[in-house]
Amino acid sequence: ELGLHFTALDVIRMLQGITRDLVPQVLHERFGVTVPEEWMTRYRAGRRVLEDKASVPAETLQSLRRLKCAGVPLSLVSNSRASRLERMVKSSGAQGLFEDRLFHLAQGVRPKPEPDLYLAALRSAGLSPTEALAVEDSVVGVRAARAAGIPCVGFTGFNRLGLEEESALKAAGAFLLVSRMSDVAALALGVPPAKEERS
Repeated sequence: ELGLHFTALDVIRMLQGITRDLVPQVLHERFGVTVPEEWMTRYRAGRRVLEDKASVPAETLQSLRRLKCAGVPLSLVSNSRASRLERMVKSSGAQGLFEDRLFHLAQGVRPKPEPDLYLAALRSAGLSPTEALAVEDSVVGVRAARAAGIPCVGFTGFNRLGLEEESALKAAGAFLLVSRMSDVAALALGVPPAKEERS
């Protein structure tokens, strides 16, 4: 409608990790276009349809349960709004894993890459930054964790950009890249991760 044409990878490069409320601002700053006022309503409706079909890999849930059973306090730190985050946790089967430690933009804090959400998570869990471990799949998220002083693992399990994304996560401050949540759980528990089978 605005005369802009992007591939899916272009969108990931530009917008991964930022709040959706900033999308009109990004498009205006980069391309000089003004997004129609009703765009956000249409966007949220379309996203809701896709999210209702989304699922979390069983291996991810299993790894989170392993950490919770080991007494690791889990927090979910997201640039999402409260209603979306709560709905996604419930639909994914992850309810109960994070207890009341869902940190989102409705709490009156600045979004990532600012450290506010992570600092709130640390206070809630009673941890210092060096006692915590962040797992992030976007440059914006890694920067937020590092700004809070938290060591951060770059998660590449959903990587669509290949080496480009891996390099960007490292440059943002991720000290390690992993593609499986089981490796994150092993790292947090001090257990050597299983060798990845290659075909």
